[in-house]
Amino acid sequence: MHYVGWHDLCLPCDQGGLGFHDLTVWRGPLRARLAWTVINEPDSLLHKVVTAKYGADLWQSVRTSKCSATWRIIREGMDALSAILRWRIGDGRCVRILQDCWILDRKIGEWPTFVNVEEVDNARVCNLLTDSLEWNEEVVNRCFGPIMAQRILEIGTNRGEGTDMPELTKSCFGSSLSAVAYRSKVQGPECEFGWLHNLKLHPREKFHWWRLLRNAVPTNVWLHRRGLSSTRLCPWGCDMEENTEHCITCCHMLRKVGRILAKWGFTLPQYDSLAAAMEGLAAMAASNRVRGLIFCYAVYQVWRARNDLKHTGTSRPPSVIAATVLSLLPRTYSMPILEQWSYPQPSGLFPDHSWDAFQAEVLAATAIREVIREWMYDLDGIVIEGDCSNAIRWLQHLHDRHHKAHYNFEGPDLTFLLNFKQVLFRHTRRECNRPANFCATLALSESFVFWDENAANVPLTFLSLLRDDSHRFTFTYN
Repeated sequence: MHYVGWHDLCLPCDQGGLGFHDLTVWRGPLRARLAWTVINEPDSLLHKVVTAKYGADLWQSVRTSKCSATWRIIREGMDALSAILRWRIGDGRCVRILQDCWILDRKIGEWPTFVNVEEVDNARVCNLLTDSLEWNEEVVNRCFGPIMAQRILEIGTNRGEGTDMPELTKSCFGSSLSAVAYRSKVQGPECEFGWLHNLKLHPREKFHWWRLLRNAVPTNVWLHRRGLSSTRLCPWGCDMEENTEHCITCCHMLRKVGRILAKWGFTLPQYDSLAAAMEGLAAMAASNRVRGLIFCYAVYQVWRARNDLKHTGTSRPPSVIAATVLSLLPRTYSMPILEQWSYPQPSGLFPDHSWDAFQAEVLAATAIREVIREWMYDLDGIVIEGDCSNAIRWLQHLHDRHHKAHYNFEGPDLTFLLNFKQVLFRHTRRECNRPANFCATLALSESFVFWDENAANVPLTFLSLLRDDSHRFTFTYN
C-alpha cells in the first residue's frame, strides 16, 4: 500500500482506489449537512441570526477577519453543497447563468455548448425573464444555441412564490448528504478494472490483486530498478524477468498449479499477455465468477509460496497450493464444489453462459415490475418465493430500509416493492413447490404471464400441480 500515492488511495473503489477518506477534503462535506439545515429551515434561530448579520443571500461569499466561526463553517459547507445542488427558478435573482447549476445537473460553464459569452458573462437568470417572470424567448435564443434554448424554455419559473430555491441533484437514498457531497469532490473517471470488485474476492486476495494492477508489488524487476535486488529473474527458475505480467500469465509454478487443478476437474485459462488476462478476467467476472475466483486465488497463493521460497528457501509443493486454492472458494450451496463446477445448465441457456441461481432469482424478482397492475396495490400483499436461500435472504435485507445493504449502491432497483402493503420473501425447496418449478422450466422456451386460472393460455399440467399442492397442504382436524 505504501507504494501507491495517497491521492490514489483516497479514490472510491469504483475508480481504482481503496475508498480512504481524505480528511482535508472530507471536512467540507461534513459541514454540508449543517449548511443544508440552515437553508431549509428559515424559521430556525440559527437561520435568523445568520441572515440578520450577514444578509439574506447566504450564497454570497462574505468572509472577513471578523466573521464568526459559525459563519465560516456554514460557508465551507455551502461550498461543498454547490457541487450537488440545482436551482429551481423563481425570479432568477440569486442564480448566476454560467457559474450556478440550474439546467439538468451541470453548470453551463462546464458544458461543451455554444453560448454568447458577452451576453451572459456575470449575468443572472433574471436577465432572461420578463417582468411577469416568464422566459424572454428572444433573449434566450440570442444567448444560447437552438437546442439549449429549447431546453431552457421547458424549465418552469416563478416557483415558490417567486423565490429561487436549491434542490439536490442526486438522491441520498442509502447514503448521507455528507457522503454524496464528498463523492462529488473526488469524482473521476471510472476504473478500467471494475471487474475486480465483481469477483468478490477475500480482502487479502483482493488487496493483492489491487496492488498487482497498480504495479505496486515488489517483484524482482521492481526491486532491481530501485537497487534493492541483484537479479531481475523469477525465483522459480523460469529464466524470465519477474514483473507483473509474468506473475499473472507465464510463471512456471502457476502453470504447474493449473495442471494439477485440471486433473481435479478445474481447467484454468492461460494467457499470453497482461491485456489478454485482463480481458479474460473481466469476462469471467460477468459470466463465470467461480472460475475467475480460482484463477485469482491461484495467482495469490503462488505469490505467497514465492515469498516463502525467497526468504526461507523452502516452499509448499504445487499440489498443496492447488488444494489451498480450492479451500478458499465460497460454499454457497450444500453440494460439493466439484458438483457446483459441473452442475448441468438448463437446456434453454446458451452454452457460453454459466448458470447462476442467485442471479436468476434476483432477475425474476425484478421482472415483477413489468407485470404489475394498479389493482395489485390494493391487495393485502404479495409473496415472493424462491429455491435459492441466498437470493431470498438478500432480497429480504434489501427490502428492509434499516438494513446495511442499502449502503451498497450495487444491485437492482427494487423500490417498486415499497408500493405494496406487505411483501413476504420465503425460501421454498424446488421439490416442495412443483408449480414454480414448472413455470421456471416453461420460461426457458417462452415468455408468459398467467393472469387468471381460467385463462385460455394456462396449461392443464400447471393447474393439476396447483391442485395437488393445495391438497398436500390441506389439514383436516377431527
